[in-house]
Amino acid sequence: MGFSYAKAKLNTFNALSSFFSKKNVAFGAANNSRFVPNGSTILGSNFSRFSVVPAVGLLGVGGVQRNIHQTCRFLHVTRRFYQARTVSNSLNWSMHVQRLMRFCRRNWVALFFGGSVVCTTICCARIQRVPYTGRFHLALIENIEDKLGEYQWQEFEKENKGNLLPLSDPRTIRVQSVATKIIAAMNSGLRLGTEFKINGHLGARRDFGDRAAQYFGFKDALAEAGFKHSKKRDRNFIWKPATKHLNQRNWEVYVLNTPEINASCHLGGRIVVCNGLLDVVDNDAELATIIGHEVGHAVARHIAEGIVRLFLMLSALIALIYALINGDSTSRGNVDGLAKLQDMFTNFMSRRREAEADYIGLMLMASAGYNPQVAPIVYERKLGGEGGIQSTHPSGIKRAKLLQKPKVMNNALAVYEEVKGGEGVRSFV
Repeated sequence: MGFSYAKAKLNTFNALSSFFSKKNVAFGAANNSRFVPNGSTILGSNFSRFSVVPAVGLLGVGGVQRNIHQTCRFLHVTRRFYQARTVSNSLNWSMHVQRLMRFCRRNWVALFFGGSVVCTTICCARIQRVPYTGRFHLALIENIEDKLGEYQWQEFEKENKGNLLPLSDPRTIRVQSVATKIIAAMNSGLRLGTEFKINGHLGARRDFGDRAAQYFGFKDALAEAGFKHSKKRDRNFIWKPATKHLNQRNWEVYVLNTPEINASCHLGGRIVVCNGLLDVVDNDAELATIIGHEVGHAVARHIAEGIVRLFLMLSALIALIYALINGDSTSRGNVDGLAKLQDMFTNFMSRRREAEADYIGLMLMASAGYNPQVAPIVYERKLGGEGGIQSTHPSGIKRAKLLQKPKVMNNALAVYEEVKGGEGVRSFV
């Protein structure tokens, strides 16, 4: 039965072939047609199972297709009646190049700013790891930071001429004494092998136990003084935290004679405490909370990080404004909306950096022998602050809650107990 069915199909196909071969149908094609025939004519040619019609007619193709598909639908035979001329690869590439050139001409300003941002970022910024927290960030290189610090401090001295208390003032001596302990504990915890200075005076670092002694080479002297030997091993990071900006740093600590309750950290390791803040704190542990926070900004290089972030954000804002102008949809409201969005993002990042400085300051005051449980009380009761979306600092309650988390406070208490027990400052690198 299968053989009879195949034979019937073949007979039907041969009958159709003879029918079309007898029809003297001319398939005329213009020379400028988009379809190219394989041959010049099909007169006298016989249709077979594997033949392909090599010419195109304006009316003949449709008729042939209808006859075949209507009569031979059961044969499941498909025929191709023409072939299209394919475009060469060289023409495709030339079209892509022309489109790219038109895009560059329309958006040359945005491309220029984008290239400038990339080149400046590569030349002037580096990816580094923050000590104590292990966070990765993009910050200015140290040489540029020092030059900007000198210029910034000159402008600050001009603005506050006569308000900086002399170094011999008792209030300045008190602040400098607490800052010396904080910075000495930082040098021990980060295993900095160089001397540090505060206002030109050489800082001491012998009071922080065996771990610093093993690193700096005066273990025997501390053992004679009664310090215990630490058996805990230092931490090992594959990507070491950045401490180059802290080596051989000449720290400067000043008191500004203003009633404002504030303190600030400037580029180049300069810390300024307002006199109004000294009237609020009751003891050195509370003052160590403030100074540790400001030193934490210097350790994490928050100002250098903020400069790079501000540069990138301004570049992105300029590109967006140009895109709006180029699209004929710009308005004063759109530009103001982008500026407000930038301010909100900047304040959000500022609050996160303040929280990070709180954590680093907590570890520094614990490493210096100050009770870390004092810090949440200072932020909640004496510094306060409302916080919010438009604020650059978290609220005092929020800062206290972050420091009172069990994982954070327990770690700080462990460091504090080790220092009080004579074990020395643990390594944070």
